[in-house]
Amino acid sequence: MSDTKPAPTLYMSFDADQIGGRLFWHTWPDDRAVTGTLAGTLALPANAPLSLVVSGGGAVASSANPEPFVGFDIKEFCVVSRPQIVARGPSHPVLQYAAPSPFAGHDTACRSFRWEGGSQDERTDDYLNVVKTLAKPLELGAAGSWALSILVTVAIYRKGPAQQAPIRVFAIDVEAELSAPAAR
Repeated sequence: MSDTKPAPTLYMSFDADQIGGRLFWHTWPDDRAVTGTLAGTLALPANAPLSLVVSGGGAVASSANPEPFVGFDIKEFCVVSRPQIVARGPSHPVLQYAAPSPFAGHDTACRSFRWEGGSQDERTDDYLNVVKTLAKPLELGAAGSWALSILVTVAIYRKGPAQQAPIRVFAIDVEAELSAPAAR
């Protein structure tokens, strides 16, 4: 029997009608620490794939909502990383920082790309949630820590009088840590 954990997935979501620009986020499996040094951190395994999912939802037609939410497109997905100190002290006379990016093969702090992947609608009587999954997981790099900002630019579509889709930017700011798997 294998002790291998499934590859992590970062889920991000927004409501098309929310006033603020914050994305709600969680991981699966949910390894987010609630106590200790990594409390609230996006803790992920180093040198592993990371799947990404963005979901956006909104109210469907009602007398109170003449322009119901019908979907969204991701125009841009951008990750800005700020490397943190990974070694300091008497045995390290020069501060050592994590690589500029937590992603394998990237040596810059900004990674922006167009989203390519599938979409699935989840509908209830009064709410539509559209779930978009990145087609190919991102490859995480070596161990380290970063302050991450993830910005997702979306066009929000509504049913109603012809109008241009409003463009919104939603974001997450989180501390992230990539670490080698614990020895068992």
